[in-house]
Amino acid sequence: MAATDAQKSSAATVAALRALEALRAGLPNRESVLYLGTMQDQVVDKYLANLEFTKRRANWEPVEGVYDGLLLASGFGSGKSHLLEYLAQRALQEHFVVSSVVISKETPLHNISAVYRAAINDARVQAGPGRPSAKSLWASRRTHSGSLSSTDGWPRTAGSSTTGSPRRC
Repeated sequence: MAATDAQKSSAATVAALRALEALRAGLPNRESVLYLGTMQDQVVDKYLANLEFTKRRANWEPVEGVYDGLLLASGFGSGKSHLLEYLAQRALQEHFVVSSVVISKETPLHNISAVYRAAINDARVQAGPGRPSAKSLWASRRTHSGSLSSTDGWPRTAGSSTTGSPRRC
């Protein structure tokens, strides 16, 4: 059933109110990031070029140049979380799987298995027609033993939230 203009308007109003509340709380969320965008055009252009490079490599297309990573560093309150969420939303729009991993004592950068588990536990995908669902992506994931491990939290559909406390690796 197609949504009426009133339903679309109501959904847009709710999204705008969520964005305003997130800004008031000082925490970026999907709505606030998409409404505000970013003024970091150089970073966004570099990131989108890296996404395109990755898509072409994944499709076995010839590519020229070298994939360059990005490193973000800045002071408290300068917009790093906002920019990262914006980049994540752009990657989701391009049908990439996105994860946020917080490096900590429980997930030290030198422990690749803990980082991998954290990335898998936080994986998000963009829902939509013609795209695999989070459930079907999970069904195709196998552990080294060939059996499925716990499905709790992997992957989420973009915009959904996990329930309960964060999982420790």
